[in-house]
Amino acid sequence: MGRIHKISECWVKFINGFLLSLGLGMLGLGAYVLFSGYQDAYEVGLQDFGVAIPLMAGIIIFMIGVIGYLGAKKQSVGLLVFYLVLMLLTLCAVFAVTVVMFAYAGAIDDVQVGSSEEQIEDLNERINDFQVAVFDVCCAEEGFGPAVLPCTGNTTDGCYVGSEDSFDSLKKAVSQTLCQSLEKVEIDNGAPLVGDPNATSASCGGGDAATFADELGEYLEDRVVIAAYILACVCGLLFITMIFSIFLMCKKEDEYDSGTVQAYDASGTKY
Repeated sequence: MGRIHKISECWVKFINGFLLSLGLGMLGLGAYVLFSGYQDAYEVGLQDFGVAIPLMAGIIIFMIGVIGYLGAKKQSVGLLVFYLVLMLLTLCAVFAVTVVMFAYAGAIDDVQVGSSEEQIEDLNERINDFQVAVFDVCCAEEGFGPAVLPCTGNTTDGCYVGSEDSFDSLKKAVSQTLCQSLEKVEIDNGAPLVGDPNATSASCGGGDAATFADELGEYLEDRVVIAAYILACVCGLLFITMIFSIFLMCKKEDEYDSGTVQAYDASGTKY
């Protein structure tokens, strides 16, 4: 039990030391965005939250790291219980996001085509409209293809399904930063995803919104799946950390370690 307890303590300290560093990094990023006024990295639909997201995430991660590290270092049952509750909530949230990402990764590249508007699920509708909105802003407005029109009849191929106001709001979320990033993305034949189709025929779907939407969908799907696997690994690490934290909590109040009795006060803190 002594060896398991030592391993548990080292693991919990290591993980929470990493969380401390990660939280400080997120806080630093948020502070940089706040004081430098550099918002380009957060223009894709996050204009109003570009500063708040890294700051809030940094504060939460930092606090979890502090509580976990101190709980392991001081052997405080109270801190460890509080830490376990926070970790359980975090694990549930990360697990839920992971399941959703795996469940809907295929939907990004599998937008229903040839169905009536009533039959199209809301998710597929939004994905379709976002993809053609990217084409409209990054390609059509640059003269690399025709403007995207609303869908008519039973097709959703290269047109937008939602209202004009909804489509305009999606277009506003597509920044030039995103377009410039997609110019660096190479599709299967080595052509840039966004670019002049007169220079590279496959760029911007060859000037066709439907083709571009398919290629963008494949690119996004690959990234979502990778992110989902990373989150799945994070879930595993969180679960292991919770198990080790439970080992620390279940340690007897008096434990002989190399012949020395370690005493604990009423709160469970070692002294």
